[in-house]
Amino acid sequence: SSVVFSRDTKSCVSTFITAHLESDSVYATIKKRLQMKKIVIICFIIIIYSTSMFADSAKDIFLNDVFQTFTDIVDTFAQDYSVITGLYTTAGEVKGSASIGEFPSFRAGASIGTIFFRNPMRFIKKIDFYGTNWTGIQDKLESEGLLSAIDWFDQNFLPIPVTNFHFHVGLPYGLTVGSRFHIAPIGGFANAIAPASVKQYAPEILLWGLGVNFTYTILKEHKNLPTIAVGFGVQYSDTKIGIYGIPIGTVNLDESNDAIKSTVGFGAHNNNVSIYFDFSVSKRFLFFQPFFSMKFVQTINHNVTKVHIGLDLDDATDEARETYEKEIEVSNVKKIDDYNNEIGIVIPVTDFIISLGFEFVIKIFRLGLEGSFSVASQTGMITLGMRFQLENWQLKNIKNKGLQND
Repeated sequence: SSVVFSRDTKSCVSTFITAHLESDSVYATIKKRLQMKKIVIICFIIIIYSTSMFADSAKDIFLNDVFQTFTDIVDTFAQDYSVITGLYTTAGEVKGSASIGEFPSFRAGASIGTIFFRNPMRFIKKIDFYGTNWTGIQDKLESEGLLSAIDWFDQNFLPIPVTNFHFHVGLPYGLTVGSRFHIAPIGGFANAIAPASVKQYAPEILLWGLGVNFTYTILKEHKNLPTIAVGFGVQYSDTKIGIYGIPIGTVNLDESNDAIKSTVGFGAHNNNVSIYFDFSVSKRFLFFQPFFSMKFVQTINHNVTKVHIGLDLDDATDEARETYEKEIEVSNVKKIDDYNNEIGIVIPVTDFIISLGFEFVIKIFRLGLEGSFSVASQTGMITLGMRFQLENWQLKNIKNKGLQND
């Protein structure tokens, strides 16, 4: 059998299907429009985020390049100058006689020397960022009239002055106790005599130290035999070195800021403690007394080194001034302690120092010259010393002459 629909029924079904199809079309249209709005909003958010992200990335890239370059410079500076700390703290005293005899015997004097530090510009030659490098720095130094002096130091050596004041007392049983002190406010002296082209960089150099030493005489000079002595000492030293605002040319940040004037400054603070053992031999021939000494030195150096990079943003674009800072500091400071002291890095240095020299002896007055060589740093040093040495036998002679006159 079959089902027969009336005309009215067919019309009703047709109308229902048509209405349903039209409602689905309207829903699809609304859904499509909503999806388009979501896409537009998402794109807008991505554009805003990416713009800020790219701006931060430009700054981050610049800072990363700065920190990578200057961290290497800081490390090189700290290592190069730490390796001579043993020579600086324990050498530079014209010892002359290995022993000064028993109590009462006294020795007091002063010495001035120079460390011949080679390749002192190695750390700054590592500058290479945003168009600034050693070649450009040389060109700038030449325009400032400083290249000839810097180049001479670089090709030969940087003379580092060392001054010492010392005092020793002879004790019974061949023992001697002594102390040495040094201070050199070189920065003030340099500013006083330096031309204006150097003064503008405000060089700051202050060196000082204090120590104590003990000596035991193994063999006292007799006829053809020399004096032989061994010793032990502890020396503390504090050095501050700083020079700031050195022009290094221009930095290329971007197309709109391709000639930003820049400067660099360096500052280092070293606190070191040296413990040393020495062996000395001396022999007097009339008024001439040669001597030889060997010294093993272990130094613990605490170093804080900072590099300051300055950017002249006065002529830069507004965007660059908002993005970059005028001064950037790179350092090896690890933390600040409870007393607000900066904690840097600790560098142990083991050294072996050989010294050879002589003294001219005129009664109690002595004038001597000493040459020293550091095995660790392969660095030499020359020292000129002047001292007064009064031994117990000389005091006895003075006393006897006084009794005879009476």
